[in-house]
Amino acid sequence: MEPKRPSYETLQKMIAKLENELADRRDIERELAHLASYSEMAPSPIVEADIHGQIHYINPAALQEFPELEAAGFEHPVLKDLLPILQTLQRDGKSLVTRPIKINEKIYDQQISILDDGPRVRLYFRDITELKRLDQLKTDFVNMVSHELRSPLTTINASIRMLAAEQLGAITSDQKEALKMAQNNIDRLGRLINELLDISKIEAGKLELRCESVDMGQLITEIVRNFEPLARERGLDLRMVIPAEPLELFIDRDKIVQVFTNLIQNALKFTEKGYVVISASLDAQGMRCQVSDSGHGIESKDLPKVFGKFQQFGHAPKGREKGTGLGLSLCKGFVELHGGRIWVESRLGAGTQMIFVLPSLAAESLFNEEVRHLFEDAVSHSQPLTLVSFGIEQWKLLLANNGREMPAILLYRLQAVVKSALGVESVTVIQGRGAVWLALPEIAKAAAQEMARRVRRDAETSLAAAMDMPAAGLEVKIASYPEDANLPEELLQRLAA
Repeated sequence: MEPKRPSYETLQKMIAKLENELADRRDIERELAHLASYSEMAPSPIVEADIHGQIHYINPAALQEFPELEAAGFEHPVLKDLLPILQTLQRDGKSLVTRPIKINEKIYDQQISILDDGPRVRLYFRDITELKRLDQLKTDFVNMVSHELRSPLTTINASIRMLAAEQLGAITSDQKEALKMAQNNIDRLGRLINELLDISKIEAGKLELRCESVDMGQLITEIVRNFEPLARERGLDLRMVIPAEPLELFIDRDKIVQVFTNLIQNALKFTEKGYVVISASLDAQGMRCQVSDSGHGIESKDLPKVFGKFQQFGHAPKGREKGTGLGLSLCKGFVELHGGRIWVESRLGAGTQMIFVLPSLAAESLFNEEVRHLFEDAVSHSQPLTLVSFGIEQWKLLLANNGREMPAILLYRLQAVVKSALGVESVTVIQGRGAVWLALPEIAKAAAQEMARRVRRDAETSLAAAMDMPAAGLEVKIASYPEDANLPEELLQRLAA
C-alpha cells in the first residue's frame, strides 16, 4: 500500500517553513561573520593561544605590531613567560589578569583572559607608551618648576626674616607690617609648591605611604588642641566626639594629620558663628571620621566639584586667608591611597559635613598595593624590583610569653634599624605580623642579597643590645623580578611562602 501523498497546501506550507529556516540560518551566519570581524577590524593587537604553546589566532593589528610573532611562537616576548602566569591563574581560580609588558621600545597593558576554563587564552594589548611618556614629562616638569621656585624662595625667606628681626638694622612699624605681609605670601607660595608636588606624585602613583599603628583618638586630640587658640579667637565652639577606648589604625600618620588639618582649617575659615565638631568611630566599613560645621554650606550645584583641583566655593570672611584650592583634592588623594573614600554632605545655609572612611587595613594590604605600583614602573623602565622580608624568629612564642607590648616594641625597633641601615629614602618599609617588608626598586637580586646580609647582621646586633636579650634571630626571604616571578602576585607569594 503506497503512503498517502501530502496535499498541495501542505507542500506549500512545508516549503515556506524551509525558506524561513534557511533565511534565519543565513541571518545567523551573517551575524556570526559580523561578530567574528570585530577582532579582524580591532585596531589593537589580539592573540589567541593555548596552554600547550600553540598559537590559534593573530588579528591583523597583532601581525602588524609583532611581525615575528608567527615564526617565533612562544619564544616571542608577547608570549614568553605566559605559561607560568596561566598556571598561577588556574591555581588561584582566576580567569583574568592585566600586566604591563615592554616589547622593544613600546609599553603595553596586556590583558590575559582564559577562555571557557581553558585550555585557550586570549591576549589583548593596549599601547600605553605615549601615556607613560606624557606622564613622565608632566612629573619632570612639575619637579623642575618646584625645584627652581624653592631655591630662590628659601633665599628670599631667610632675607625677610633677617630684616624683620632687625639683624640688618632698625626698621619702622610700617616696614615690619610690610615684611609680615611678604612673609605670609612666601609661606603660602611654599605650601602651594608642596601641594603641587604631592598632587603630581599622587596622580603618577609615586606617593609612598609610611604607615604605622596609630591611636586615632590620641591623634585627633592632638590636632584639635592645635586649633583651639584660633577657634577661641574667632568665637567658635570647637568640639570632638571620640570613644574612650583606643582606636588603633594602620596609617601614614603625617598624611592623615594633613587631611584633618585641611578639613578643620576649611571649617574654621567658612564658619562665622556656631561650632566645628570633629568625630571618629568604628563601624563595619572601618574608621569613620567627620568634620562638621555650622557655616553657610555649599550650593548643590557645586558639590560634585568640591574635590577638584583649584576649586574654591563661596568667599571667606574678611581678613581670613584665601586657600590654594588644592587642599580638598589632596585630602581625597591621601584618603584613597589608604584604600578609603571621602565625600561631602552640605546644604546652603545648613552647614557642611566632610566625611571620610579609612578601612581597617592590615600592613600586608598596603604593602601589596605598593608592590603593584612599583612592579608596573619596573616593567615600564626595564628595571628590576626586589622584595625582602626580615622576620623575627619564634614570633608567636614571643607573643605567648610576653604579651603584645614587648614584641611590638621589638618590631618597631627592627623597622627603625632596617631604615637606618639602608639609608635610602625611596625604599618602601612596612612592618606587621612579626616581620619587616622592604620593596627595593631598581635593585637586582644579587645586590639585594648582599644588602640583606649586612642589614641582618646590624639588626640582630642592635636588637640584642637594645632589648637586653640574647641574639635576636631574623629569617630573611628574598623575591625578585624578573628572576623569580613575572607578576606582582607571584613575587608576594614567594615572600609569604
